Amino acid sequence: MLHPLLENDICKCAHSGIVQIKSGSKSLLTINNVGVITINDLAQASIVGCTNNISGVPAPCTKLVNMPVSITSSLIDVGGQKVVLAEKISQITTDKGSPLMLQGSPKASGVFEVNK
Repeated sequence: MLHPLLENDICKCAHSGIVQIKSGSKSLLTINNVGVITINDLAQASIVGCTNNISGVPAPCTKLVNMPVSITSSLIDVGGQKVVLAEKISQITTDKGSPLMLQGSPKASGVFEVNK
């Protein structure tokens, strides 16, 4: 089963930068009082703490640039926006070409599941 990505899920780039994501649809859908993340929320996200460097020169990941529709659920949307699936975030890349990783299990695990 797949799970929606939530605001309290921790996503990181390959260089340990943390993706700062806020739900714009908190008033429409929450799971355990936590906002669900849509594709539009990802477009607004930033990355902090990335340690990427090239030949000793800092080149941190700062934003998400590739967010294919395949990372979203075809079954649920919030306010007309597609909901992002936690297990699919490795398909997202940063402005430095790094794929995202989910730290731990999705927070919606055991609470809310999606077939796709």
